[in-house]
Formats: sequence, C-alpha cells, structure tokens
Amino acid sequence: MKTNELLDSWSISGTDLAEFKGNVEDIAQSTYVANVKTCDVTMLHLQGVADKKLVFNVLSKQQIEERKSIGTRLDAEALAKNGASEDFLAELQDTKLMLRLNQEGAQREDVYFTSSHLSRDLAARAELAGDAVYDPTIERDTYIMSRYVKLPETVMAVIRRNSGENNAIHKVFAFPSAAYRQIDQRLLLDIIDQLEMDLGTCECRRWTMNHYLTQIWLSFPEKAKDVSDVYGLPDAFTPGVLLETSDTGDSSVRVIAFWERTRDSFARLGGYEREHRGNISEVDILANMKKRVMPKYTELPMRLCELLRIDIPDPEAALERIFKMVGMKQAFGKKRTENLLDIMTGLVASSASMTAYEMAMMFLDLPTRFEMDSLVREAAENIAGRVPFLDFEKIAKSSTAVTML
Repeated sequence: MKTNELLDSWSISGTDLAEFKGNVEDIAQSTYVANVKTCDVTMLHLQGVADKKLVFNVLSKQQIEERKSIGTRLDAEALAKNGASEDFLAELQDTKLMLRLNQEGAQREDVYFTSSHLSRDLAARAELAGDAVYDPTIERDTYIMSRYVKLPETVMAVIRRNSGENNAIHKVFAFPSAAYRQIDQRLLLDIIDQLEMDLGTCECRRWTMNHYLTQIWLSFPEKAKDVSDVYGLPDAFTPGVLLETSDTGDSSVRVIAFWERTRDSFARLGGYEREHRGNISEVDILANMKKRVMPKYTELPMRLCELLRIDIPDPEAALERIFKMVGMKQAFGKKRTENLLDIMTGLVASSASMTAYEMAMMFLDLPTRFEMDSLVREAAENIAGRVPFLDFEKIAKSSTAVTML
C-alpha cells in the first residue's frame, strides 16, 4: 500500500471487480501479524514538537517498575525522508502514540505508527473499558502500560506497511488476543471463484474497503433465467451474495446469500460465518461455505410458490400484524415505522384481498426505501428476507375482520 493509504481515513469503493481484486491483493501483501508480549511493549506518548523533533514520553516496563519518567525525541524530517507524509505526521498529532514492539521473529526494530482504532484493543488487553479509552492522554497510556506490566499476556499485532523500496512505514491497526488467527483477505477471491463455478459468471454490484472492513456485493444473472424457468414466478429474481471480512477483528469472514428483487435491492437469507480463531483451513471454509450457503438459493423461490396459493382477506390488518412480528419499530424507530405503515397501508387500501405472495413482494421491495443509511438498509434487507417465511396462513386467519350479524 502507498503511505497515505495507511491513514486511518483511507476508504475506497467501486463497481469494477478487477479493481476490487487488485486492492485485495494490495492490502493482503501489505499486512502481517506478529506475536507480542504486552509487558515488552514500549509506548511512546507524543508530548509535542520542538526544534523539528517529535518529543515523546517513554512508557515501558522499566519506567513503570522504577516509577520514573524519561523522554525521547524522533527527527520529524528523518521520518519524512523514510516516507511519512505531512498527512501521516498530522495524524500522529491526533493519535499521540507510537509503539516499540519486542516481537518474536521481528521484521523490524524501529517504532511503529498506530491507528486511532487501536485504542479499543490496547484498552481491552488491559481490561479497561468505557469511552475514555479513546482519549489519547498520558494518563490513559500510563495506566494501560502499568496493567501490561502487572498482567502480561501474549497478543497478536496486526500491522500494515507501505510498499515499494522505501517500506519504512509500519503501522499497527489491531491488537487482538492470542486466540486470534489471521485469515488472508485473498480468501474472498477464492470464494468468488467457487461461487462462479456453482452459479455462473458474477456481476459486481458494488464494493467498499477500508482498514477495518472489506465488502463486496455480487449477483449471478445467468442463474436468474433458470430460476424463472423452474419456478414460474410472476417476478424476476437474481441470486447474489455479500462477502465481508476484516483482519482487525471488526468482522468475521461472512458469506451472506441474498436474492436481488430489483437492481441493488437485496433480501438477505443468512449464510456462513467464520471467526478469526481456532484451527483455520481455507479448504474447510470453502467447503462449509458451499454446504451452508448454496441451499439458501432454493428456499425463497420455493416459498414464494407456496405464497401464491394463500389469500389474505384483510391486507391492512395483516400488514399491521407483520410489522409487529418482524419488529419494525425496533429496527427503524417509532416515527419511521409509523410513516412506513402509512405508506404501505395506502398501497393495499384499495384491495379487497391480496395473496401472501403480493404482500411478501411489498417487503422484498422495502430496502429500496433506504438508499442513504447503511445500517437501516441492512435491517431492511434482513426483514425482507424474513417476511416470506412467516406463517401467512396464521396471519390470514388472525387478521380476518369479524362481521357482526
């Protein structure tokens, strides 16, 4: 990775699959994991700048045990010559922390830059919690180092380095426990190859990547015609998959099956997840992915065929019941849920009756209403995948209006 791509703010996105693969290769080649003992860590807390020197307070096992404070200076110009850009040094003014790691099989002995995201893991290894862990003060770092000395443990440091001949910039992004096992992000490329063997050539809908999460949404249009021919549904559906991973502990490897109702409107059906711990085999991951994900692609069209045969005599009452059953208020909040109910009630108000299929289709279109909010949209995608599998026969009976004679 280029030096400025190691900034915490680095984030890229696109729709080109070849570009995605190139970036996955780049981040994988730039990342390595090292064993570190917390008591052997030296924390360099930035105090300020004087005479073009970065002035640090040194926090190490020796300083903690002897209860004395010492300082050290690093030449800002020398760091710049080694590849640290102005933006990179400016970020250090915010994180205020560099590390020296006495690591097993060390690849370098120099200081390491740190991500602000690292605060979470540094504190967790010291059994420290709360919002204050993100405040880069000398008091925080002193407490963390004192805990490392008192309760040492072996941890894993997830480190990225800049590419090219001058690869002198190394930065620590995560500090997971010793139970952590690295899963190379290039596994996603192997999963894509396997899916194309099973579902045909894929199309990339979109992808996003930062230091903490890599995601890609793929669809398989070649399979859509087969679905239409086999199930004879009134509407077209395209199978797709969401792939996610993170090597900083922010996500397991996830393979989420979905059906695409319209372009970029997905109904999530669940899938396979693999945490970064235990004995990890790429062969096992691919085998489990195929075993758990592929059956998902028959469940929805089969269920929709069943829903075509179920009548809903009172769609408005059924709509309210469905909202309660899937927890719309918990997912979207009271005000947004009331607005959605008003909109969807307006769509069914003129219908004397509907099929369960027609009602399910309304929820399968739900994600299109949440283009801008990724978290709310994910909730909508999950609900869209759940609604078709509700007990619509029971919903029809419980929501049927009672006529008083």
